[in-house]
Amino acid sequence: MERKPVRWMGDSRKRLREFPDAVRFEIGQALYQAELGERHPSAYAMQGLNALEIVSDCRGDTYRGIYTN
Repeated sequence: MERKPVRWMGDSRKRLREFPDAVRFEIGQALYQAELGERHPSAYAMQGLNALEIVSDCRGDTYRGIYTN
């Protein structure tokens, strides 16, 4: 299976690197699964948009990433 490329918008890649390690791992796994055409359990469809939101909780904080396919 051919992987879909990831294209980063603006400074999103830089900001992701600032997240805690556990969050970066979870979002990275979700993006990898998206590259393969799959959906990670932490990815939710955003109502009214052709996008998915990855939600990751860590130490009482919630982090989000958004992607389209």
